[in-house]
Amino acid sequence: GKQWYNAEYGSMSEGTVKNLRNGDTFFLSAQECIHAAYFQNKYPSPSQLNKSGKFGSKFVTVCISGNENNTIEMFAYQVSNQCMALVRDNILLPAKEHPGQAYVKNSSAEQYVPDVFFREKR
Repeated sequence: GKQWYNAEYGSMSEGTVKNLRNGDTFFLSAQECIHAAYFQNKYPSPSQLNKSGKFGSKFVTVCISGNENNTIEMFAYQVSNQCMALVRDNILLPAKEHPGQAYVKNSSAEQYVPDVFFREKR
């Protein structure tokens, strides 16, 4: 697996860290999701039920960061097969202004990119 370390000290005397990754910010940045998808694509899981002989991945990305109690915790993630396909086809890119957001490339003469629709739930 791959690990991201993102622990910023809250109070040195109390030994706490800041809770930087939560529902108000993001759990993994778009760039971290793209890296996770890259490695999940690089290390696929064997599958007898898929014609290609592979499906998904057992590769796990771990983020080491502060939690709601301001202590260090490890959070394990995998991106979806859809995210893996977007990264495999070089379609998904991180947004520069907002680290928790990504965007899909526009179609070009060299590469057709279908419309991608999504719905955000909060």
